[in-house]
Amino acid sequence: METTQTTALSFIEMLKSQIAEIDSSIGPMLEKRKTKAALANATAADAGLQLPFPDADATTLSINTPPPSDIVQPDQYTGKKMATACREIMQRRKARGLGPIQIEELYTQLKTGGYAFRAIGKDNGITSLSTTLGKNGQFRRVPGSASLWGLAEWYGAAQTRRKAAGGAADDQDDEESETPPESPAATMPPAK
Repeated sequence: METTQTTALSFIEMLKSQIAEIDSSIGPMLEKRKTKAALANATAADAGLQLPFPDADATTLSINTPPPSDIVQPDQYTGKKMATACREIMQRRKARGLGPIQIEELYTQLKTGGYAFRAIGKDNGITSLSTTLGKNGQFRRVPGSASLWGLAEWYGAAQTRRKAAGGAADDQDDEESETPPESPAATMPPAK
């Protein structure tokens, strides 16, 4: 019986030694991976793409694992106005250290979050989204890019075009609002 216990204890000691050896080699590998992940993130950010390693400072790295605050819930944008939902998406990106967003990625996030486009089809939805952003002074297309959009305040344009012209605030959606405008007949007095 004692031989079995001695053998088991020797085996356990051997396992502990192997675990300690593995553990001591992980640190340098993790540092190399963090460095490479930071480089990949910087490259993606420069191109206006989503970070491939959003958890690069964490002790474990996994590709394309968004932090919990970036996971889009299926009903996150349901019933919201397009401008409100777009502003939320862009503000979350900025908080993560990301810059402007590709119009296609913005469209995808809106759809994933339950936003109901009136336009049928992806191409028409993207066109509608681009038109709405272009008409709303709180958003700005990145100069030199046909499809990158950001918040105007990021580019030193805190005052919107309409406010500067003395018009209404730009909180409204020009193309896609959650409720359609009233028909003229609904606002006319009844006939006598």
